Amino acid sequence: QVAVDPAGHAGEITINFTGDAFMGRSYDQPGGLIDTHGVEYLWEPTRAILGLAADVTVINAECAFTDRGTPHPTKSVVFRTRPGNIAGLLYAGVDVATLGNNHIIDYGLEGMLQTHEVFDSAGIVRAGSGVDDYSALQPAYHTCQGVRLAIYSACNRTGRQYNEQPFFDAAAGKYGLAYWLEPNNLRALAQADTLADIVIACPHSGIEYDLSVPEGDGDPPALFAGDPPARFDIENGPPFTPEALAPDVRFRIWPGLADRALRQQAIDFGADAVINNHPHVLQAFESYQGKLIAHSLGNFMFDLSYAETLPTLVLTARAGKEGILGWSCAPVFIDRLIPRPATGRLGREILDRQADWSRPYGALVGVDPQAASARIYLDPGQCYPQVAAHAAGSPWLERQGAFVTRPLALEGEGSLSRLASVEGAGPGAQVRLGREVLWFGRFEPDEGYRMWNLNSSDEWLDEETVYEGRYSLVLHRHASNSGNVTTLLDRHIPAADSLCYGLTGWMKTDNAAGAEFSVRLYTSRYNWTPLASLAMGEAIGGTSDWSWYAADFDAVPGGRYFNVRCNLDRPASGDAYAWFDDLRVIEWQPWQALAAPLDVPHPNNYRFVQLRTEAPGDSAVVVYEETSLADALFSAAPPVRPPAAPRARLLGARPNPVRTTALIAYDLAEAARVELAVHDVSGRLVTRLARGELQPAGRHAVEWRPERLASGLYFVRLKAGGDHLAGKLILLR
Repeated sequence: QVAVDPAGHAGEITINFTGDAFMGRSYDQPGGLIDTHGVEYLWEPTRAILGLAADVTVINAECAFTDRGTPHPTKSVVFRTRPGNIAGLLYAGVDVATLGNNHIIDYGLEGMLQTHEVFDSAGIVRAGSGVDDYSALQPAYHTCQGVRLAIYSACNRTGRQYNEQPFFDAAAGKYGLAYWLEPNNLRALAQADTLADIVIACPHSGIEYDLSVPEGDGDPPALFAGDPPARFDIENGPPFTPEALAPDVRFRIWPGLADRALRQQAIDFGADAVINNHPHVLQAFESYQGKLIAHSLGNFMFDLSYAETLPTLVLTARAGKEGILGWSCAPVFIDRLIPRPATGRLGREILDRQADWSRPYGALVGVDPQAASARIYLDPGQCYPQVAAHAAGSPWLERQGAFVTRPLALEGEGSLSRLASVEGAGPGAQVRLGREVLWFGRFEPDEGYRMWNLNSSDEWLDEETVYEGRYSLVLHRHASNSGNVTTLLDRHIPAADSLCYGLTGWMKTDNAAGAEFSVRLYTSRYNWTPLASLAMGEAIGGTSDWSWYAADFDAVPGGRYFNVRCNLDRPASGDAYAWFDDLRVIEWQPWQALAAPLDVPHPNNYRFVQLRTEAPGDSAVVVYEETSLADALFSAAPPVRPPAAPRARLLGARPNPVRTTALIAYDLAEAARVELAVHDVSGRLVTRLARGELQPAGRHAVEWRPERLASGLYFVRLKAGGDHLAGKLILLR
């Protein structure tokens, strides 16, 4: 497949990639979303960050577009969608589709050929399947603004594991998918490398799940010992299979060793990047030979109900004829089957978890929470750290013969990078770090609020009484009602039964009875009888203003999933109300000896710190540092969303290099509050030249006198009207 752009001028382009996109089954059933709203409805929420935000958009089309053919005779799950639903991909702005996946031949040769016809007629270039192995292994070529792309699509899920004959891969004289295999990859990538400016390998590979929780952080043992088990396809789990027939699986959140080696080898064979799909959940980014391997982008549009399969990303490359120039990504959440941009806490948690997972693989993910996007740095020299110092304090609370602080929430200006000092802890103190694992506790529209099961008229989201943000959850009971009212998440979230957990949140009451929130632990994702229920403290009655509650819990063996329950009992008289906001569940890492200063590997997704001691002072004060990553010097990959017109311009310093004095100049397109600061090469603050003062539109210049500073490289940072700009300063003595 070849698509040619007649434009002759080569420039920079952007390319978007997504996880698995699927419009069959729940989407396409009679009376489903497509019948009710139209196929464009599925793509409307993400269109602005997908097809409208890039020059080229690439998806993995995870089903056949056909109304012909017969189902594969031995596959446990077969997918297809009506051919007319290709209109959804056109509306989304899709240019290239990878078809090298384990569902392209679900309806045989006839279904595959009709799928090819549908994509060809729509003008969407395709790759990854064919009437024989020669045609299946051909990359798709697409030229945009003079930059020629090659997309190689292949799959290693061929049906051999479960003897699903006929197998899915193409061969001489046999139709099927391109087989993701070393000799095939070498042949296809070597050919593409001679014909294109940029070569992207898009495998459909990897192991989706384990039947038991693996030990430690390393690669687990073989998935199955001995004979393969009875067939269970994760894509046919509940609600499509009765819960009693579905084993309690855990998704693989790291790449297997063999899969990782084959993806690295694709780079060695000439690929400029490897974008993998199939595991249904996000996995790490890796930097290999200075090039990106995305081990899994998870799902993008899919009807699986597992909580782990809902977070996803739009991955963006900035490229030119010379190659790929930078990478960025934006968070997305599959909300009741529809992918939507994720903002606020939900968006940040998706990105920061990706940063935490990617760090051991050499890829540094610099998150910008305000923009709901992140840059992916494949070399430490592409970014520089910005360090911010903060302090947090707490009285000591007696717990089980020792003294602990309350959970200390971090400021969130970056990743926790250092515990600089601790006062009041005494000798032998310990510290533990905590991650946020409830991402929906703010009840905000773009933060997954539909995960809460609001199934009665006595529970709703309130816009008038909130602790923070735009919404809170409110429960109502009248004295004439029978029993209590509760709200829980509509599905369980994975937990680790070897770790301790904490619970914090805000609650307000009016004539309440038994108002409380709690964490409930379960042995299985399908079991709704709790193994343990761990409350915030004593239930609250009467009327109270917004109050903060916190509790810590020891590990509960067998507690492999959690849910959060908000409760209000029936009052003795009148109406009772309880409001809940900013609920958080903390997954604590094990205690470790505190020896400040303590460096913390970063980027990470830690949100809390807690101290423990047997000989406390009056109170504890922790001074800590958070580090964020910014583009080195003036290099900048564009944001995932289309950039707004700049509201500020940093004009630089004169003179530069600087000896004694320099004027740092900038332009404001409109009045704005301005922050101007100078940092050293380590990202530490040297001086503040403007502290948020409101300044009028126009040109401004601020004098900088670098007294008592050593010669070297410094950076000036300008924040104005939502724009964040940086420039370099060279000081010579």
